[in-house]
Amino acid sequence: MRNPGVIFANKLEAILNTVVADPSSFAFREKVSPKDAPDYRKIVRKPIDLSTIRERIRNHHYKSVSSFMDDFRLLEANCKLYNATRYVQLIPAVEAVVMLVKTEIEKERESLGELENMIALE
Repeated sequence: MRNPGVIFANKLEAILNTVVADPSSFAFREKVSPKDAPDYRKIVRKPIDLSTIRERIRNHHYKSVSSFMDDFRLLEANCKLYNATRYVQLIPAVEAVVMLVKTEIEKERESLGELENMIALE
């Protein structure tokens, strides 16, 4: 069998591609620009975006579905923290992104679980 870490990363990237293709992900695809939100880094201490998640996938940062989901939960928390009184329309969008990720993970739950176990044994 090919390297389980590579297969795992490929599956995570396929999930991410589905998310990026969804219109609700538009605001989360790239890092928040200081030009667009000069106070963002003062409020959000651990920024995350979909391009950073893609980099992490490609660098084999994620060894579990749980760590992958942690970054999406961070994305959601950051969005809610920053946009609660600014761009409230982004809150349902980030919630849709997180729901989509969960749905896509569930479709691959069995194979992802097997790969996680193999990675843990390496």
